[in-house]
Amino acid sequence: MLYKDRGMKKWQGFILSEHGAALAENKRKQDQVVEEKSQQSEREIGMVLEQAYKKHVKVKVQVNVKENSLYKNDIEGFIQGFEDDYIFISHNGTTESVELSTIRHVESVVSKKWYE
Repeated sequence: MLYKDRGMKKWQGFILSEHGAALAENKRKQDQVVEEKSQQSEREIGMVLEQAYKKHVKVKVQVNVKENSLYKNDIEGFIQGFEDDYIFISHNGTTESVELSTIRHVESVVSKKWYE
């Protein structure tokens, strides 16, 4: 009698609860609807970016790009630098380049103190 392989079913027991929770969190983030923020002027955007860069403050940037008629998730991180018409934002261990002309809204993120 030959062995009948059950495919992926036999590996389901190896998924850790932490891995399952991380998958659920990723799914929740993907299903999250991003609200449309107000369009800021170039001057407002420039002022916020300049202050955030000088003071090394975390920013949240909404780009004027839609996927499936919804805005993409905001990019949250620290500004690492500028080059030509791009800014570089580091977040989650990666650096993302954002074209300045595509920025719709930018705001500083006030982080809570560890003792609050």
